[in-house]
Amino acid sequence: PKPQNPERKKLRIEINIHNSSQNYKLKSLKKSKIENGGINPISGPAGALAPLEAAKSLKDAGNAQFKEKQYPAAVELYKQAMKQFDVAIPAHEEAAAEEARKLKVVLHQNMATSLNYLGEYQDAILRCSLAIGLEPTSWKAHYQRAIAQWRTKQFDEAI
Repeated sequence: PKPQNPERKKLRIEINIHNSSQNYKLKSLKKSKIENGGINPISGPAGALAPLEAAKSLKDAGNAQFKEKQYPAAVELYKQAMKQFDVAIPAHEEAAAEEARKLKVVLHQNMATSLNYLGEYQDAILRCSLAIGLEPTSWKAHYQRAIAQWRTKQFDEAI
């Protein structure tokens, strides 16, 4: 088999979201665009894809990259998912706000796990601390932070 050039390899993500009887798809993303942070995942009219749905889709795409051990791409997709929360959720939508909080915790945890695999321990500690700030009982965030602290010889903090 012919080896693939990783710079030209495409990551194709298609997720159908039905919103106001219109159908939107995430654009095909080139790996190089993901690594450079140049992703605009929303196709269709600006803001047409609900931020929470877009964040979930990007998280799922990040998880797929993580499973393929493409940790830099996973981190970038998780970062793009976090950017979806720049849009404020109306205060009267408590259920959506709670769902967004839980998703932020998962994104920080997943990003920290990827960063630990990349040896970027200080960034992993930061992401875990952010997750713990949102969800103090998050065992995964505590665990990943302890790993990063151990690797940076912060032994007292790790226990």
